[in-house]
Amino acid sequence: MQIRKHRRSAMLAFTGLISLAVAVPALAQQAKEDETKVKDKSEIETVVVTGTRIKRPNLTSNSPITVIDSEYLQNRGLGRIEDAISTLPQVHPMMGMKTSGETVGAHEINMRRLGAGRTLTLINGVRTINDVGTIPGSLIERVDILTGGASAVYGSDAIGGVVNFITKTRFNGVTVDAEVSAQQHENDNQFMLDLLQKRGYATPKKTFFGGEQYYFNVTAGTDFNQGKGNISGFLGYKETTPIQWSEIDHAACRLNMNQQSGYGNYTPPTQLKNDTFDCNFTEYRPYGWFSVNGSEYQLAKDGSKTWVPFNENDLQRAPIEDYMQRSDQVYRGGLFFNYKFSERLKLNLNVLYTENETKSQARRIPVDYVEVEVQCANSLLSAQQRSLLCPTTGGVTPTTGMLYTAIWRPQADQDFSFGARTLNAQLGISGRFSDELNYNVSYARYTRDDVYESNHIFIGNFQNRVAEGIEGVGASGTCAPPSGSTNTQCVPGNIYSYDGKGLGDAAYAYYDEAGQTKTTRENEIFVATISGELGKFGLKSPWANDPVAYALSGEYRKDTVTTGGTGGYSWFVAYTGTQDVKEAAVEIDIPLIQDKPFIRDLTLNGGYRLSDYSTHDRVVKTWKAELSWQPTNDVRFRASVNEAFRVAEKERLEGIHEYPDSRFLDFCAPPAAGSVYTRYTYEQCSINMTQAQYNALTNDPGYRCDTAGFCNTGTLVNGGRQDLKPETARSYTAGVVFRPTFWRDFTATADWYSIDITNAFEWVRADQIFTQCYDNKITTYCDLYKRNATSGRIETVDARWVNAGMTKTKGVDISANYTLRLPEGINGVKVGSFSFGLNGTRTLSNQRKYIASAPTISCVGYFGSTCGDPWTKWRHTATLNWLTPWEDISVGLNWRYVGETKNDRLSPDKALAAKPNPGNTNLFPLAEKMPARSYFDLAVRVPVTRKVEVRFNVQNLLDTEPPLLGEPIGNTFNTYPSFYDALGRTLRVGMTAKF
Repeated sequence: MQIRKHRRSAMLAFTGLISLAVAVPALAQQAKEDETKVKDKSEIETVVVTGTRIKRPNLTSNSPITVIDSEYLQNRGLGRIEDAISTLPQVHPMMGMKTSGETVGAHEINMRRLGAGRTLTLINGVRTINDVGTIPGSLIERVDILTGGASAVYGSDAIGGVVNFITKTRFNGVTVDAEVSAQQHENDNQFMLDLLQKRGYATPKKTFFGGEQYYFNVTAGTDFNQGKGNISGFLGYKETTPIQWSEIDHAACRLNMNQQSGYGNYTPPTQLKNDTFDCNFTEYRPYGWFSVNGSEYQLAKDGSKTWVPFNENDLQRAPIEDYMQRSDQVYRGGLFFNYKFSERLKLNLNVLYTENETKSQARRIPVDYVEVEVQCANSLLSAQQRSLLCPTTGGVTPTTGMLYTAIWRPQADQDFSFGARTLNAQLGISGRFSDELNYNVSYARYTRDDVYESNHIFIGNFQNRVAEGIEGVGASGTCAPPSGSTNTQCVPGNIYSYDGKGLGDAAYAYYDEAGQTKTTRENEIFVATISGELGKFGLKSPWANDPVAYALSGEYRKDTVTTGGTGGYSWFVAYTGTQDVKEAAVEIDIPLIQDKPFIRDLTLNGGYRLSDYSTHDRVVKTWKAELSWQPTNDVRFRASVNEAFRVAEKERLEGIHEYPDSRFLDFCAPPAAGSVYTRYTYEQCSINMTQAQYNALTNDPGYRCDTAGFCNTGTLVNGGRQDLKPETARSYTAGVVFRPTFWRDFTATADWYSIDITNAFEWVRADQIFTQCYDNKITTYCDLYKRNATSGRIETVDARWVNAGMTKTKGVDISANYTLRLPEGINGVKVGSFSFGLNGTRTLSNQRKYIASAPTISCVGYFGSTCGDPWTKWRHTATLNWLTPWEDISVGLNWRYVGETKNDRLSPDKALAAKPNPGNTNLFPLAEKMPARSYFDLAVRVPVTRKVEVRFNVQNLLDTEPPLLGEPIGNTFNTYPSFYDALGRTLRVGMTAKF
């Protein structure tokens, strides 16, 4: 009964608000003839603050808000808005165009590193897709970044924060914005150059210059009907050219922190110490490699079916031609229409369209090592090869021989492309019905089509198909799938003579293929808000000057997601999911005390929202409470508590994906011969496993376990889960704003925050399941393994989304701004003015659990295998700008700082540190820490005329190289390119012209 009561109350409130809001414009039109009797409020600025729907003069935020203005965006590049936002310490840096291999189409904002799904993105206060790339930089007036929960105001997803892009929608005349930029780097890292030369790789040019980006946008608009209306539109284009790994010295080969075998007579030690950088395997063996009865061979160069001794001199070092910077083309267009019928009725229409195609490539030669049992009667073998593979011993010729070989496809250039089309339309009417009553009604719809394509995709059971195509060939020269195989056919692999094609076109057509995935998202949002002040009703504190203000809103949203895959991505299960929500919310702003001793202002703000989702059986409730106390004009204290929530969309609606023939760690089976690992005892494996199952695995060659303990286990299952409940977060903030009257033009803020997420959406990390189950005895992980009742083999692993996670994060945001004005100059010499700015975050803690019974990990101050990108304790960006007295020329210097982090494998926390590896000491003298890095950016703005301005800027002015690391930690450009500049300097020139 209680649930139904809340649902009925929410729907009655929602219906009433919608009806009233829709009626207001009609009433306003009816009262048009009386508009002269109403005081013209156009002279009074109504401040619109992100984080509240209340509109009133002099309203200030009780939640911390960082504002990025258009000048900062221009200095960072209008074509790279994602890079500008990434500099903010409250935002986890985005990769942007800096990705390798498979492309990433969307530039998603991730606040507090809580995940992009927990950051809500708005355009002019209305929900939109979380992708910076859909918004043209030259049209952004400012970006408001509210850190902390805001679900009581905006609904689901506003857990980590809200990013509100305020766009320019009214133009008169023509404005042209153009930019061109490029990357420049001195390839003078002598250590890398020596290593490349020593290992036979080509060295890059001494000076790299490339990766150009071209940005162009033209906007035109005009007022009409005596300024009551305005119509404007824009067209834009952006193109980015690619950069390859091999063009930059510190990325020209994938680093490994151990010397590699295969170079001369070097034999790696049994215990690896991770103390020597070396180039990882990127060689090409054009004549193959075969290990037969302890000897190494390659194919004869003349094309005959002959094995000759393997010659290292025939190895060809393949340069890494993967992209460090993707190629990209973006087309944009839009229309803005505004008309003010009166103060009572205003109409606005905004339409934004973006179409982009981004491409990447992996020019590697795909290599896979397989151990196969070849029939000695195989008709593809020559007599010489048969004699080596199947030697007669004691007058007996074996029927099979073991062959270990490297399989690759020459010229298998894997190309990736990602295309996205986004249409975002907003229609709104707003106005002031009276001095005390404002209204706003808006309808928004955005659609997005994402198409991802790739060629040369190795199918899930690639290794099995290759093995069967070699093992299954007998005297007839044909093959058939062996008994029990999941494959429907068998294509012979002719690996016994050199023809430059490897296994052959027919075989590769069976082993890999092209594929495509397509995802369509459609979102509709209808919001009606009524706001105002209640002074005429006497609702005002006796100790305050301002009356109580309020905002009532009703909202309806419908989200639809459709996806599917074809070809090599046919495993990408097709599904269509839809959910809608009806919401009713109230906000109230109560000035309690004003203009009293030690209480310049004391204001309480609160909010409450009811959300009825079609996919849930309960109404979701969220609320906020905020307090602001200003004892003097110099200082203001603020605090807030927010109950935020997030309703699963992708995690709930998406289909279930199954990956057959996956490999999982299973030391309950014997690892392959030669392994440094030891099989677990039955006592260790007795969780969810019988003695009979353990015994059955003792001699099961079909399980195909390798020396690292990974076995051909079965099917990995991930994807959506229909019973997911909303995740909730309690956010606290407390801070101070210092704006001293005795120190002109100085402002400083400090805000503490704490965010605690419960029932968090998490997908289970498959690589952790075995150790968490059998080492740490966490039965929740053991339940994810489903073993065959007889053989003991792992048949399925369920790694779908669950409501079992926990995340807690705490920290302090600090900002300061000061402008030094020197109108009299120094000693009579005009020097202009100087402005200083600082925006920094000190992360105090971050705790996370993937499932409730799992150990808690804390990554603050660490990077590595578990933590991933560096979790710095301190990040900041600081600016110094000089406005010269000469023709308003300005010069700006920006300082980006990334604090030091340590290798998580060296953490004293056992839950975070890696378990010692028998073949590796897990000591990392080359990667004990990622040292702190400072980057400096220079920007110069020159007004050429009153209508033309030229901009010059250099990012990473000193060409500071990133700290390097290699496998087994990571090899994305041998560093973390989202945190450290991996492409050298960025040189950019831009222009804005107004006509």
